[in-house]
Amino acid sequence: MLDNLRPKNISTNGGFSIIEIISVLSIISILVSITYPSLRRYFIQLERDSYLAKLNSFLEQIKRETRRYGISCDLKTIEIINLKSEGNSILNDIKPFQLDCYGSEETINNLRFEVPKISKNIFQFVSGDLTFTPKGQVFVNNKRNFSDSYVVVVGLKEQSNGFTDSLRCLLVNPPTGVIDNGIYIAKYQTQYNYGISRYNSFLVDRFCSKK
Repeated sequence: MLDNLRPKNISTNGGFSIIEIISVLSIISILVSITYPSLRRYFIQLERDSYLAKLNSFLEQIKRETRRYGISCDLKTIEIINLKSEGNSILNDIKPFQLDCYGSEETINNLRFEVPKISKNIFQFVSGDLTFTPKGQVFVNNKRNFSDSYVVVVGLKEQSNGFTDSLRCLLVNPPTGVIDNGIYIAKYQTQYNYGISRYNSFLVDRFCSKK
């Protein structure tokens, strides 16, 4: 009697078949394989842009504080091939610059200069070192190129899914210390190993096109 009251068009079988589940998983895996390289590239680009922004702020802070407190500072590049520590473990990031300041020891100890860290997913080429004077001026030392400006270029490291990309650049113009950011006109391949931080004698300031 009750069976006659049940709607005839509604199936009593619930759930999915094995074939349907496999089909859905296959579609998901295909979508992940397509989108993963783009997502990884996007996040590494964020790391690069974040590093450049921190480096810009760091340099501005040194200019401001050396003039305010009448001290001088030298900023030297640390050449780094890989991120292995003394214990041979792999580090996620490292400080690629060494900052030495001269003047009142009490003043220097109270200043909190935080050198930005560079991650294992990006690399930088630098044209020399910088000296910041108590008058707020900036000079390039240990120049490795023929340009007047201090040049830093930063790129991505993506060896598993390599592609052609443009370097991002930062210029410090002596003696004013005005900082410009832009895109370096030279292209590079992300899958090559450029190390982490190195001097480079081929950097040209006019190749850094302002954004």
